[in-house]
Amino acid sequence: GDEGPASGEAYAPGYASTKTDAPADGGDGYDGAALALGCFDASPPAAATLEATARLTADDWWQEVRHVTFATAAAYGAGDVAVVLPRNADADVGRALAILRRRDAALDLDETFAFAPRRGSQFRPPRPPLPGAATLRRVLSACRDLGAPPRPEALGIMALFASDAEQRDKLVELATAKGRNLFREYVRSERRSLLDVLEDFDSAAPPLDALLDALDWLRPRQYSIASPRGGESLELCVARARYDTPLGQRRFGLASSWLCGLRPGARALVAVKRGAFAAPPDAAPLVFVGPGTGVAPARAMIAARAPGARTLLFFGCRDETKDRLYADEFAEKYPGLDVDVSVSRHAEPARRRRVT
Repeated sequence: GDEGPASGEAYAPGYASTKTDAPADGGDGYDGAALALGCFDASPPAAATLEATARLTADDWWQEVRHVTFATAAAYGAGDVAVVLPRNADADVGRALAILRRRDAALDLDETFAFAPRRGSQFRPPRPPLPGAATLRRVLSACRDLGAPPRPEALGIMALFASDAEQRDKLVELATAKGRNLFREYVRSERRSLLDVLEDFDSAAPPLDALLDALDWLRPRQYSIASPRGGESLELCVARARYDTPLGQRRFGLASSWLCGLRPGARALVAVKRGAFAAPPDAAPLVFVGPGTGVAPARAMIAARAPGARTLLFFGCRDETKDRLYADEFAEKYPGLDVDVSVSRHAEPARRRRVT
C-alpha cells in the first residue's frame, strides 16, 4: 500500500507556519525538550561554551579526531556520557533554503515564523514541538535533521509538490511497497538525504510546512566523557565519521562534523547520562580495553584514580604514529599505567594486531 498521502487534499502538515514580526524564542526551551525526548534518563541540560579544540591525529592522517573541551558547570563522574544536540552544517541549511525558494523566491533565513500545531496532522513520529516563533535559520539548523535518509512516506509527501509527471510518479513509487527495493538501493544504500533526493527531483517545490513535516527531527547524540569529574569543564574525544557509499559518494557524520568544526566561544547545551562503567577502588587493579575513540572513558577513569594506581590499558589504532591517541599523556603523566598497543596496519606485517 501507499506510504504517503494519496492527494494534497488528504494531507495535513503538522504545523501551520506564518511570517511574523513577533520576536523569536530564545531557543533553549526547544533544545531542552529535544534533549529530554531523545534521552529521557539524562540530567537537565547545562550551558556550555567551547574552550578549546585540538586535533589528536596527524594532519596527514585520513581521519580527523579531536579533543574537545567545554567550559560548563555540568556535574558528572568518570565513565559518564555527555548528551548534546548538534546543528546542521551551514551549507546544508543553504541547500534547504534553495529548495524552499522554488516556491517562494523571497524567503530569507533571518525571517521569523510563527508555528502553530495543526489538528488532524499525520505521517509524523513523535518529536519535540517547534518553537512558537523562530527564524527560518534556527528551524533549519537546529530542529530538523537535514542529513538523515528520509522515510518512504516523506517521499510521498514530496510527490504532492512535483510538477513533472515522471518525477512525481517515481517519488510515489519510492514511497510504496512496490518500490521497496529501489528505495533501499537509491536512498538507504547511498545514504541520500531528503535534500539529495529533492536536488535530483528538481520539479518538487514543497512549502515550508511540508518540508518540516517530511524531515525527521534532529536527535541528540551521546559521547563518552573523556575527563574525570565535572563542575568546571567537560572533555570529549570525537572522531569525524566518514564513509563511502557503494557508488563512491563520500558522506560525513552530522554530529561529529559539527563538534569537530566548533571553535572557541561556540555555545551549546550539554546533558549528562550515567555511564555503564563503575570505577573500582584505587587499591584494585583496573584493566580497560579502549580501541580508537573508545579510549575516552578509560582516559577519564585513569585520570580519576590515585597517582600510581595499577592500570592496564589495551589500546588499538591503525598506525603506530598517526592515530595513537593520547600517547604522550599516557606515557608521561600516569606512573601506574601500562599501555598495550595493538596496531592493525603496522609497517611490519608480523607486528600487526587488533583489539576486539
